[in-house]
Amino acid sequence: MSFSNQLDVVPRNIAKYAIAITRLAIARIIMLVLGIIVINELLPLMEEIPTNINDQEAVAEALGPIAGKILLYGFLSFIGLLISFVFYVRYLVKLNDVSKVTGDINLRNVFRLELSTIFLNIIVFLFVTNYVVLIILSMVLNSLAIISIIFLEKWVRILPNQAEKPFLGDATKSVFLIMKIGLIYSLVLEIMSYIFTISGIWGLILLNLGEVLFIFGFWKLGKLIKASYPLETVFSQPSMAYGQPQFSSYATTSSPSHQRYGQEQPGMNNSPTLRPSTNAVDPSRISGLGGSEDHCSFCGAPKIDKNATFCSTCGQKYV
Repeated sequence: MSFSNQLDVVPRNIAKYAIAITRLAIARIIMLVLGIIVINELLPLMEEIPTNINDQEAVAEALGPIAGKILLYGFLSFIGLLISFVFYVRYLVKLNDVSKVTGDINLRNVFRLELSTIFLNIIVFLFVTNYVVLIILSMVLNSLAIISIIFLEKWVRILPNQAEKPFLGDATKSVFLIMKIGLIYSLVLEIMSYIFTISGIWGLILLNLGEVLFIFGFWKLGKLIKASYPLETVFSQPSMAYGQPQFSSYATTSSPSHQRYGQEQPGMNNSPTLRPSTNAVDPSRISGLGGSEDHCSFCGAPKIDKNATFCSTCGQKYV
C-alpha cells in the first residue's frame, strides 16, 4: 500500500461507514412504514375469514375475494424485509472494515454485539414460543442494542471533526440520547404488549414509536459523520503521486511523531484517534516566507517528492 493510501484509508472507510448508516436508517424506516400499512390493512381482511371452516374448498371460497389483497400485502412485506436485509448486510461489512482499519476496540465491540443480536434473533424466530422466554430475550436484545450504542458513542467522542463544525463528540450528544430513549421506550412497550392488548393503527404507531426515535437518531448520526468525512472529498483529492490528499494533514498518531493509527503509547490515552499533524515546518523559518523550491509556499513543509504537484502536508498545489 502506498504512503498516501495508508494515510487516507481511515477517513475513507469512516466516510463509507457513515453512508452505510444513513442508508440502513432509510431502509429500516421503509420497512417499518410498509409493515404498519400491511398489518393495518391485513388484519381486517383476515377477520372476514370464518374460523369454523374445516372444508378446504370452503376455505378457498372464503379467501377468493381477498386473495389478491393478501398477496399484494405479502409482497410489500417481502420487499420491505429484503431492502432492510440488503442494507443491513452492507452496514455490517462497512462496520467491520472501519473497525479493522482503525483498530478501535469500541467499534469491534459494536460489530460483535451486532453478530450476537443476529444469533439471538434467529434463536427466537426458530425455537422460542413461550411468552416468558420471549419477554426475557426481548429484554436481552434491547439491552445489547443499548450497550452497542454506548460503545458507538465512545468511538464517536474520540473521532475528530475534519469539517469546520463543532467537534463530533459534542454535536452527537443529543443524537445518542434520542437513540437511547428510543431503545428504552421499545423495551418497555414490548414488555407491556405481552401484558396488555394494544391494537389498531394507533396501537401500531405507539408500539413502533421507539423504533422511529432510534432510526431518526441513527440517520442523524450518519449525516453528522458524513458531513465531517465527505466521501466525495476523500476521493476527489489527488493521491501521493499527484499530490497528497486532504486528509494527509491528519497524522494517524497518538503523539507528535508519525506513528500508525491505534499504536499504543505507555502512559498516554491509547484510544486510537486522528489529530492534526504537528510536524509542519513554520513558514517563517524559510527564507523568503513565500516558500522555496524545497518547501511549500503555503504551509512551509519540506517537499518529500521533488516531482510532486501537491504538498504532502496541506494538499495545496505547489507554485
